[in-house]
Amino acid sequence: MAHNFFITGLPRSRTAWCANFLTAGDAFCHHDGLANCRTLDDFARKMDAHPVSGDSDSGLVFFVDELRDRYPDAQWAVVRRDPAEVVRSLVSMPPYQNLPRIEEDAAEAMVAAATVRLDKLAAEPGVFSLNASDLSNREGARALWWHCLRDHSPWNSARWEMLRDLRVTVASERVNVSMTAAAALFGRAA
Repeated sequence: MAHNFFITGLPRSRTAWCANFLTAGDAFCHHDGLANCRTLDDFARKMDAHPVSGDSDSGLVFFVDELRDRYPDAQWAVVRRDPAEVVRSLVSMPPYQNLPRIEEDAAEAMVAAATVRLDKLAAEPGVFSLNASDLSNREGARALWWHCLRDHSPWNSARWEMLRDLRVTVASERVNVSMTAAAALFGRAA
């Protein structure tokens, strides 16, 4: 039987780092797994390609209900980061290939909307919540590992030590955002 897990948080909250960290042994964790998916069925094909499969993506917070319907036994985690820090980080980011640089007012509105959804998700039973800074300490990282991978992959201390001090970030110049796919997915989730 497949084991699935999802990690979400505000943008710039180490979701790319989490995807890298939790891709080990038989586990594969996508980052932004919804990218270039026109439908949630497209996304399901990605998830079904591995017996232990997850996705770590700030955009998942907009698809919680749909994903819970499809993956009722999946583990969920929320990675927290100070919203003001997130806004500053978003505004300072270079633009992705076909998207303009994000303006401060748009970043604030998006962060506020996502925070409301994250708070609701984090309050649900069985959802693990931690601060992004907790990933830099062994206990926090190990708690996330256990929550997502449980009996499917033993704790990998060497992997955490290797990644602990690395900044994992998306190379924006290599990202190709499919506006058609995004419109199809977000039109459904609105």
